[in-house]
Amino acid sequence: MSKEKKINIGFFGTSSFAFKAIKKIFDNGINIKFVVTQNPKPSGRGKRISDSPVGLFSKKNNLSLYTPEKLDDYIFLSHLSRFEIDFIVVVAYGKILNSTILNIPKFFCLNIHGSILPKWRGAAPIQRAILNGDKKTGVSIMVVKEKLDSGPVITKEEINIQTNDNSETIHERLGKIGSELILEALINIYNNNFTFEEQRESEATYAEKVLKSETKIDWSESAETIDRKIRAFHPWPGAWTYLHTNKKKIRIKIIEAKIVINLNKNFKSNGDNLIVKCKDNFLKIKKLQPEGKKIKNDIDCSNGLYNQNFFFE
Repeated sequence: MSKEKKINIGFFGTSSFAFKAIKKIFDNGINIKFVVTQNPKPSGRGKRISDSPVGLFSKKNNLSLYTPEKLDDYIFLSHLSRFEIDFIVVVAYGKILNSTILNIPKFFCLNIHGSILPKWRGAAPIQRAILNGDKKTGVSIMVVKEKLDSGPVITKEEINIQTNDNSETIHERLGKIGSELILEALINIYNNNFTFEEQRESEATYAEKVLKSETKIDWSESAETIDRKIRAFHPWPGAWTYLHTNKKKIRIKIIEAKIVINLNKNFKSNGDNLIVKCKDNFLKIKKLQPEGKKIKNDIDCSNGLYNQNFFFE
């Protein structure tokens, strides 16, 4: 039996990002002694109560699963303290771990974070990187400390942010990379083959949680700023606007757009196109989603708006 198969861990995670990590760890024979995930929540149009991706995986593979309302619950903590584990792995769990939990493992509590720390500590590193116009982002594997995302970094990997990337595409790429890096970190630390890189506090920036109040499109902003917002907030919560026609006012999400330059400034959108004038340059809307309906491409939308007067608010 290889050394890595003797590693015992606890896992805290909830989202699809976390699912990639727990599956990678499980498939490589590391012993997952327990899993902690968020309580099942309503999701989808029907608001059906659904387990998290990590919860579903844990049930399918008969892993010991906990869904505590509060992490300082005495009974919950007493259960965890009985496990002899080398590491706790935390990935997109959704709550901050307390010092009691951080002190359970023999080695460290490790986190997969979706940025190159110390840049974009906090809740929404992928969205903030896109909104900021960053050319690069990445994944950091760090030791969890009580101060948010401040612990030393074990390993990291950068990727380029392409002009057509959105939060979904970056999320998928970083999830895959993160699952590979966390496995590598667990094995290397267990075998005492690692070094720390302390974070420089002077270089730290914070990725604040996305507020719905910032997701409405302001067409008086530049085309570049609006394009970043569309990409940063797809698929959730979505950058949105109002479409006014001569029949009604519709709330829509803009799913995908493209910056268009060198058009006549007096250009007006019509039923043959969906090009909107911004502070500078224009945005061609390629995909949108009317509230409560499916995503439509620009051709379908243009056909529906043919011979109508319309504008975006």
